[in-house]
Amino acid sequence: MPAGANRRVKGLRRSEVAVLAGLSFEYYTRLERGAISGASGQVLESIARALRLDDAERAHLFDLAQAAGPAARPPRRRSSKSYVPHQSLQWALDAVTAGPAFVRNGRMDLLAGNPLMRAF
Repeated sequence: MPAGANRRVKGLRRSEVAVLAGLSFEYYTRLERGAISGASGQVLESIARALRLDDAERAHLFDLAQAAGPAARPPRRRSSKSYVPHQSLQWALDAVTAGPAFVRNGRMDLLAGNPLMRAF
């Protein structure tokens, strides 16, 4: 990578390592932050090549991935039971009569709503 004039420190940036390794920036960032359990040998090899790791450093990278791999399990699926809002929450939503009102969770699932929202 060519040296830029606006660099405060020496070395590669995350985005440059990702490009050299042939990975997306987001995936490389997840790996760098420790989510290495699902990384394949090819991915680890490309990272080692991009970073020019020596044999000991490469072995350490693969050891980290192996330690994270077998023990790590995929996230459990949530149960499919439907959410029942607390009665006071439903009363508050039903009190909104000027327009639709609803509650969502972090996954943007619709959890509860007033009659205008259901009609909408």
